[in-house]
Amino acid sequence: MLRDPEQGQVVRVGTVGREGTDGRTDAPRAALTGGRVRRSAQVVWRGMRAHPRTYVLAVGLSAVFGAATVGVSQVLGQVTDRVVVPALAGSSPASATPTSARTTAAA
Repeated sequence: MLRDPEQGQVVRVGTVGREGTDGRTDAPRAALTGGRVRRSAQVVWRGMRAHPRTYVLAVGLSAVFGAATVGVSQVLGQVTDRVVVPALAGSSPASATPTSARTTAAA
């Protein structure tokens, strides 16, 4: 049994333990103990145990996303250094044609 904070009512959840004569049980299965951080960690851990493949996939794809973000940042940094900065400095080859940016980015 858990207390609903909004309505102040006791809410029955799935439980484990011995049932008494009135049909109630000893301990609620879904109850989380401790402070906010501990309860949050318990929820995450329960999710990881229930769906391990989903968590492995999520961590793997987030690593791929991070690597792609670093790669794109490197390319944009090189293009900026090779094309944008010289064009702002007045270099005629850098500001001559739009194709020079594509050629430099491909290099």
